[in-house]
Amino acid sequence: MVINRSVFDKENDIAYFLDSAKNSVFKYNYSVGKVVDTLELPGAFDVRMAIGNHGNGNELYIYRSGNFSLDIYNANNLNFITTISTNGFVYSIASGNNGFLYLATDNWQYNFSVYKRSTKQFVAGDSGLGNGGGEVVLNTIGSDGFNLILANFNNILLYEISSQGLIADQSFATLSNAFFGTPANIPVSDDGQLFIPEFGGSIFNKDLEFFGSLSGNNFSPFSDFAFAANNEKVLAVRSNPSELLEFSFPAIQETKRITLNYQPVRMIVDGNDLVIAGLVFDQIGQVKSIVDVLEVE
Repeated sequence: MVINRSVFDKENDIAYFLDSAKNSVFKYNYSVGKVVDTLELPGAFDVRMAIGNHGNGNELYIYRSGNFSLDIYNANNLNFITTISTNGFVYSIASGNNGFLYLATDNWQYNFSVYKRSTKQFVAGDSGLGNGGGEVVLNTIGSDGFNLILANFNNILLYEISSQGLIADQSFATLSNAFFGTPANIPVSDDGQLFIPEFGGSIFNKDLEFFGSLSGNNFSPFSDFAFAANNEKVLAVRSNPSELLEFSFPAIQETKRITLNYQPVRMIVDGNDLVIAGLVFDQIGQVKSIVDVLEVE
């Protein structure tokens, strides 16, 4: 297994890893350290994934590049459920668990779209990112799923969604270190107030006001971030060099740095555990994946 993309179900200690070389999604239980199921995706490449629950149990949402549809699977047994027509390529998926799915698309009319899960119908859309494309990232803010953040190469949009799925309001900001690009994840603090939407480590508050940066004078880009210990810490990983860094929050001062013997890609904080998915390269350049579970002190 070589991890290309990943989504996490923290309630059940499960990660879903895409291995594009094997055209498969692996269901990995990180509490016991083993693959517990596999979903084969023949001919798939550059898959985008998300997980959600809209009252019928956990669902896994999978988009395969080249299609204009989103496939929905039962996350427990990986059985196929249904398909939603998206009218365009999908760059990112988010589920607010409130009856709606959110998609960043390239259908030239709506680059951000809201779909009702039960009817599979388009509800609302916005073209605020132009024709964007490439790495666009979505994440919900708070437990109700009616606010969400969207980021692409140098823009951030904050959407407020009504209970009917309509776009009630939106705010806009520009990233200060956009040349670092956009990571595969936008971590949100437990209280839904803060997020870090770019490789350079900039932190914004819920009103899209710049709060601070983790970068300092070190311009080595980060791969992923996570909030921990009741938002008193920010954890960050990077691949060059391969390190895990800990910052106090809100002071944003580095308090710990650990060298990793693998290249970190994604991570989450699950209670007292820090789960890191990474890549290991052997002497002849062959690569395999590793899932490292560390204790958050």
